[in-house]
Amino acid sequence: MKPGHIAILIATVTAFLATFIISNGLSTGFVTGLAAADAINLQPGKAHTTETTAELQWSTNRKAMSTLEINGEQTAFSAAKEFRKELHGLTPGKTYFYRIRACTDKVCEQQSSSFTAGTGSTGLPATGLVAGIGDLAGTFRTTVNYLPFALLAFLAAAITVRAGYDKFSQPNIGAMLKKAKKHINEEEYDEASMLYANARKAFAQLEHKAQLSHYNDLAEVYQSLRRQADIKQAQELTEKYSSGTITGDELMKLNELMFKES
Repeated sequence: MKPGHIAILIATVTAFLATFIISNGLSTGFVTGLAAADAINLQPGKAHTTETTAELQWSTNRKAMSTLEINGEQTAFSAAKEFRKELHGLTPGKTYFYRIRACTDKVCEQQSSSFTAGTGSTGLPATGLVAGIGDLAGTFRTTVNYLPFALLAFLAAAITVRAGYDKFSQPNIGAMLKKAKKHINEEEYDEASMLYANARKAFAQLEHKAQLSHYNDLAEVYQSLRRQADIKQAQELTEKYSSGTITGDELMKLNELMFKES
């Protein structure tokens, strides 16, 4: 795994942990994890329906106050173990969704279900959540306490990703120039030229401060390659001069190169 990938992985894990802390601290209405001993086992029964009426029933294993919410209306019930509600004026064939909630002094449980008018005894599987009454205020306090740390974690993740990008996504100009110098020393000028071209392209994308740290090495490689190019051209023109095929302009260029070499 490359160092840049490791940095991104660390940032991702940090962000995930921060998200986990927030999600476990935020109160969205219910907090899971209540001790089983406090559960009241809220259970909706099947809805007994006619074309326009329905009778809903539900129960708990200990006395609890309860509420029923259906069609935007809420009905409250005194503490009991068994509950019943008759509904009238229903539309035949229409499916109604409802939610029941039961609470003791320690815990609340909620279940959701549905029925269709005019189908006899119906009811979809219930889904619900358990909440500890005393835990809600504590959960809010936990959220407030953890939120600054979570924000700092997200900030650290962003900085880590940025640093990883700056350090590892850009080509290593120093390494390219070092290899180019080695090729020049070994008279492998084509390889050195390719490395110089790539290094110069990457150099142009750097900020000014970063360019300063590579400028001298880049200039040194350029001068070495330039001298070699001049020597090669001078050799080619000298051969033409010896064979008598050199032109006037080429002769002037040869004199210029010979003067530069001297």
